[in-house]
Amino acid sequence: MTFTPLMRAAKHGDVIEVRRLLESGADPNAGSGFESALAIAAARGNTSIVSLLLEGGANADWHAVQVAAFGNHAKTVRLLLAAGVDPNGPRRETPLLNILHYSGFGREQQARVRELLREAGARELPDWYLRWRWSIRYGWRWRLRRFLLSLGWQPKSRRRSK
Repeated sequence: MTFTPLMRAAKHGDVIEVRRLLESGADPNAGSGFESALAIAAARGNTSIVSLLLEGGANADWHAVQVAAFGNHAKTVRLLLAAGVDPNGPRRETPLLNILHYSGFGREQQARVRELLREAGARELPDWYLRWRWSIRYGWRWRLRRFLLSLGWQPKSRRRSK
């Protein structure tokens, strides 16, 4: 991936350079998803650059909200949600409130981010449902393997012969 000058300035937190590039006509939407200046600034929690990019015409997307929430940047999450981003994501995948468990922050530390997402209408599935959904999707393979092993089945080696 090649970084545009705007992405590079957002990565380094250079507000003056971001402003100059936007005024000179740089495209704030260059890249997509996690590869955009907005997502880079959101991941770093740089609200001043995020607001400059939004004012400059950047399209706020769910990926920017996700990386800001994973970084526990409440002000950035608030700014992106105010720009009209759907907190549930584009494909109705596992809700953001559920996957925040894997961000490395405790629930107490994430209290403000979780509160902002709930106020914006984010959904959260119960843990038992996620475990059940996982076992339906993947667990049958393990149960079948255990059953076959109990019958004496010996799996073939996955090593490739040369």
